Amino acid sequence: VRTLSRRGVLIATEDRVRFLHQTFFEFAAAQGLAARGAEAELPRLIERITATPDDLFLGAVVEQALVILGADPLARPAVRGCCRALIETAHPHLISIAMTAWAHHPSILELSVDVVAPVTDDLLRRFLRTLPRVHSHSASVADRLHELWFQRPSLCTAIATTAASLAGRAPDARQTRSAPADMSNTLPQNPK
Repeated sequence: VRTLSRRGVLIATEDRVRFLHQTFFEFAAAQGLAARGAEAELPRLIERITATPDDLFLGAVVEQALVILGADPLARPAVRGCCRALIETAHPHLISIAMTAWAHHPSILELSVDVVAPVTDDLLRRFLRTLPRVHSHSASVADRLHELWFQRPSLCTAIATTAASLAGRAPDARQTRSAPADMSNTLPQNPK
């Protein structure tokens, strides 16, 4: 507590300790839940957030937990199931949570028609803006962008922008650059 207080993460008074900012608390809560294990905590969290989809505080904790657990190969099946369950609700806030986890860990979901169908173009644009900020494994991402290119022609410009951003900063940029080149042969006549 003293170290976190000295670093400004916690604010300690005579009788209380609190986080400087709510996002620090959300991250700490998600870390604590993740430490308990994906199988134990994720189903309970998903049940609660689907019952109260507009609970932004709980949503932020769920999002952080999915991102944290998505990095654990043993937890990925549970994370994948939870992300699919959130997308299947068709609730924009819950889909957004799943899309953020997906942006951090593109391998957790396949871009099948049933996964992408309930996701609006606006949510996919947010995903495409988030992707280059949080992900650097461009070879796996290039495949996802390539699939999305054909499923959502209305997003071609956003997909190309994301691919270019990844290509400009990724160590394996050659593979990422090939995806937009291959995709450019199929540009729709009037992209939106």
